[in-house]
Amino acid sequence: MYDREIVSGGGPGFAQAPMDLGPIDAADTIVSSLVHWARHFGDTQDYWGLAAGLPSYTSLGHAYRMTERAAGYLIAHGETIAASIEVLDFMDALFTPPGDTWTIGKAAAVYPTRDRPYRHRQPCPRCDRRSIEVAPPGDFQQETKYRCRWETCGWTPPYDELVRWRSYFDDTTTSKEK
Repeated sequence: MYDREIVSGGGPGFAQAPMDLGPIDAADTIVSSLVHWARHFGDTQDYWGLAAGLPSYTSLGHAYRMTERAAGYLIAHGETIAASIEVLDFMDALFTPPGDTWTIGKAAAVYPTRDRPYRHRQPCPRCDRRSIEVAPPGDFQQETKYRCRWETCGWTPPYDELVRWRSYFDDTTTSKEK
């Protein structure tokens, strides 16, 4: 019984973790990359070893503060970095790393911080089909957009009537039930 391994590490073919580890892996890669490049370009801030990755006990707040500090340094020294001979290596590491390495853009696409468009249950006022797509406000607080996705309809509310249509789509009853 004691001559064999009872517990083994993870990897292909092993049982999956009880939660999605993708966001944790993404955060680890992004934080360590930003910290590495900030230190590479002269930041003397002590990042408590985060260039090697996030320790398992790192709180979300701490990781955010360190990432914000490293990104702030890189932004503040952007002109110097842009003029350096290593700028291409820096840009490649952040935006086009090798293989399946996480980037901020990839993480934002896979784990969005805002709501995605969805199909509303209210019927289209023009074609009476349940094909209204609602595009929630984006990162810059744009207006919610409504559009019928039926191929021969394409209805969108006139801008000057947006408030009226918003109440129609936000209401829990359909106009036929009123």
